[in-house]
Amino acid sequence: MDDESHTTALKELQRTVDSLTTAVLRRAPKTVPRISRRRHAFERGLRRHWGRGLGLYHLTLDQARELGSEINRVVEPAERDQVFQVLTRLHARACRIADEVYCLLGSGHGDGAMNGAAALRSGD
Repeated sequence: MDDESHTTALKELQRTVDSLTTAVLRRAPKTVPRISRRRHAFERGLRRHWGRGLGLYHLTLDQARELGSEINRVVEPAERDQVFQVLTRLHARACRIADEVYCLLGSGHGDGAMNGAAALRSGD
């Protein structure tokens, strides 16, 4: 492709991108609420079907966090050796990943949740 053809192609590409951007932005006031309504309807269906299980999952996660906080509160700083510090960090990381799994499950991203669960099992 010579320089002139290359320049012409770039200009045409820029016009196309500009045209698409203008069209998308013009439709955005109607499109964004429609996408949002669709997402909310989907998540309502998920909650109807999986709400009890997700609620119990969230409750279990909350209890794990509370237990970790309580252990940190009662263990004296002088007793916090390297093993304690490592376990504390692993617990915090596991809680974070479990929370990510919960968020993914609650929004319909089961495959992503399975990846997070695998990370919990493997310690990655």
